[in-house]
Amino acid sequence: MNKKILSVALALVAALTMTAQTVDKAKVTNNADAAAKAGADLKKLEAGDKAWKFDGTIGLNAAATGLVNWAAGGKNNVNGIAYAKLHLLYHKDAIAWEFRNDMDSAERGSVPEIKR
Repeated sequence: MNKKILSVALALVAALTMTAQTVDKAKVTNNADAAAKAGADLKKLEAGDKAWKFDGTIGLNAAATGLVNWAAGGKNNVNGIAYAKLHLLYHKDAIAWEFRNDMDSAERGSVPEIKR
């Protein structure tokens, strides 16, 4: 009996908490048009008098782990990741050229244990 009451109560709570989502098509269309316009504006090259435009991100991440007096064992290690995300644009008269490069390199090594 208790299981039936609990099942009915859970079904009632689930039914009362569910709501439908209404979609305003005009608002969605306006947002999609605005996003398309913004995307088109971002693709335009605004380099002024310069034919070349260069931008990008270059970085280096490093991490190290040192375990001292740890009964369970383990190894000390050092990790490093170098990355570059480059973007090069050339636009002059009727010629346009775009180059994108996304690369990374990772190194990992164990640090020798120092006996004291």
